[in-house]
Amino acid sequence: MYLAAIVVTFLAVTNLIFLKKLENRLKKDIYLRILVWSDDLDGQLMRIEMVLAECSMEVVSMGIEKDILAKDVRFEVDVRSRTRGEFQRLTDRIAALEGVRRIRLE
Repeated sequence: MYLAAIVVTFLAVTNLIFLKKLENRLKKDIYLRILVWSDDLDGQLMRIEMVLAECSMEVVSMGIEKDILAKDVRFEVDVRSRTRGEFQRLTDRIAALEGVRRIRLE
């Protein structure tokens, strides 16, 4: 009886150690909210989406706030990425777009 309990305990501990090591090796998704303030230009949303695709980011959700009097727009985009390395490149590429005034990553 004690031998069976020892074997089962050993197998359980071995599985837990193996799963912990396996979990650390798996890639985890990184979620990020991007806020872009821009002049209200035709096709600006499409240009931002193209930059996101080029940086291997998948759009999860999107919101747009437009100020008609000031003729500006704010894009709020939630994205999913596999790596953090693209974030600096992303901000540089979005900042280079015509009409972009401000960017914030959360």
